[in-house]
Amino acid sequence: MDYPSEQYSVRAGLSKPAPGCLLSVVLAVVFLLLTVGTLGAEERIVKKDVDQDGRPDQTAHFDDDGRLSRLLIDTNGDGFEDVIQIYAQGVLVRIERDTDFDRVIDTRDLFEEGRSVSQEQLDSQGHIVQTAGFDAQGQLAVVTMDTNGDGRMDTVHRYKLGVLSESTKDTNADGRVDLWDTYRNGQPHARQRDEDGDGRIEVSIIYDSNGLPAKSSHDSDRDGKMDLYRNYRDGRVAEQTIDQDNDGKLDSKTIFKDGQPIEKQMDLNHDGVFDRRIRYAGGKPVTQKDDTTLDGRPDTWQHYTDGRLMTMEKDSNADGAVDLRVFYENGLREKLTKDSDFDGRFENTQWFNRPGWQVVVEIDADGDGNINARLFFKEGVLRLKEYDETFTGGILLREYFDEKGTLVKSEEAQDPSDRSSITWYYEADGSPLRAEKDTNGNGRVNIWFFYKEGRISAVEEDSNHDGKVDVWEAYDAAEQMRMRKKDLDFDGVADIEESF
Repeated sequence: MDYPSEQYSVRAGLSKPAPGCLLSVVLAVVFLLLTVGTLGAEERIVKKDVDQDGRPDQTAHFDDDGRLSRLLIDTNGDGFEDVIQIYAQGVLVRIERDTDFDRVIDTRDLFEEGRSVSQEQLDSQGHIVQTAGFDAQGQLAVVTMDTNGDGRMDTVHRYKLGVLSESTKDTNADGRVDLWDTYRNGQPHARQRDEDGDGRIEVSIIYDSNGLPAKSSHDSDRDGKMDLYRNYRDGRVAEQTIDQDNDGKLDSKTIFKDGQPIEKQMDLNHDGVFDRRIRYAGGKPVTQKDDTTLDGRPDTWQHYTDGRLMTMEKDSNADGAVDLRVFYENGLREKLTKDSDFDGRFENTQWFNRPGWQVVVEIDADGDGNINARLFFKEGVLRLKEYDETFTGGILLREYFDEKGTLVKSEEAQDPSDRSSITWYYEADGSPLRAEKDTNGNGRVNIWFFYKEGRISAVEEDSNHDGKVDVWEAYDAAEQMRMRKKDLDFDGVADIEESF
């Protein structure tokens, strides 16, 4: 709220009583002097054409003693009186005006002993919407206003020597004052506000000599205690501090320049020491430093571009070197790199943007730039592993898991260029169920291994790769071969059977 403008609008809305009163008295005296010689004792109403346009513009009413009782004036020559002056025993007591010439009285001035004491402003229905009171010197003393037209005066302005000194207002029309303003030399000095109507102050503001905010205190959680404080420079916030738990220790401090934050310091564990610092540019965060170990040294850094988090770095072991980096895209995590053994090499990479997967972890165990293992996760469960067990730069083993994280299948290759040469299937307890092998790399299985209770029980083979089994082997519980059959002519019928 612009308090100088508010004061001006209040005063500008009042008619100045002294000149009006003076004019009325002069007109009345002149009227009497002009007519005293012509009035007879029986005449009580006299009309006068003051501007000599041929139409009466003043009508005077006199009492039985010949004293003026009412004077009706048409000030704009439209044929309708818009000013009515009321007299008691010849003394002015009231002036009623139609200031907008709509033929409805909207202003009343009341007089005592010829002195203006108050003025009332009315709406089109005749309801009082503003009342002004004047002191013995004719200066404005108090103004009451109905600002929302509900019939109740919700705003009061008080004046000293004609200068606004204090105001109160019921801003939510509940019948109780919730805003208090005080003024010095007509400029705002202090303001208090009850924002939730509970009878307690939630905002208190002190203004400087120019009427601009200098400092303020706020009860942000509305518990009856001030917990947020602001200092201002040229009417703009320069510093903001918060003591959220009212323990006498600051929980955060924000520094502003040109109305925008440039730095924020936070005490995350309420020990009285700031352990997070955020730097801003253009009102948006640029970097964030955290001391998560509470040793007085920052160990976490966040970097922003256009207010968006782009990277986060962390020193997990407090050795002064960054060992964790997180990269963001459009506010979402894209990639994480980690130096798990703190040797300066980031051997662990986690991807969060791989289609179909929640997280994909890549591991370069020997630091040669080649991935030695990949782990694929869905809904927090490992579903696929890929290994380069020989560190030759290619994936040689894949393991597949179900939605519970149980191993169900694995694939092995002889070298990175080959397709999977053997595939294993597993029981729920992880023991092998069967295996399939492609011995010549043509993509077709030609050996089948069968297991029982984790031990091999049978083998079948297509030795000539024609798509038909021609070798059958059976094994005992000790995994010793007990029988072997062969189809020598590949007609699908065994020609030789051996027992062991």
